[in-house]
Amino acid sequence: MSDQIKPNLILHIGTEKTGSTSIQNFLKSNETQLESLGYYLPKIFGKYNHYLFPFAFYESYKNDTVVKNLGLSEDNDLYKAKQKDLLKQLENDCKKNNNSTWIITSEFISSRLTTLSEIQFLNKFLRSNFNKIKVVL
Repeated sequence: MSDQIKPNLILHIGTEKTGSTSIQNFLKSNETQLESLGYYLPKIFGKYNHYLFPFAFYESYKNDTVVKNLGLSEDNDLYKAKQKDLLKQLENDCKKNNNSTWIITSEFISSRLTTLSEIQFLNKFLRSNFNKIKVVL
């Protein structure tokens, strides 16, 4: 996405049991006002808690609650296909909604992306699809 205008990103990395749900509820309650101010809350990773976002960056199979809820515990090929699909949807959504500042929020980023290579993959992907990135922890 190097030749196109890229959106900006606010990435909220919540840690579990520290009030992330309150922030996500605020975003949900104020979505219309936020959109009028130029902010975009993507729905591809979950409506307001983007619980699927970290899943897209898992480097190896993890049989956690996200994977179980998606019904992917038994099928590694479907697991990988779902990850690729989410990343492709994100790339396409970035192209369509490139005039907004995105807000992605998930407490699972800190607890599920635990290896250096997962963090590097996340970093590389975000830098190729977003212009300015602010991380809020």
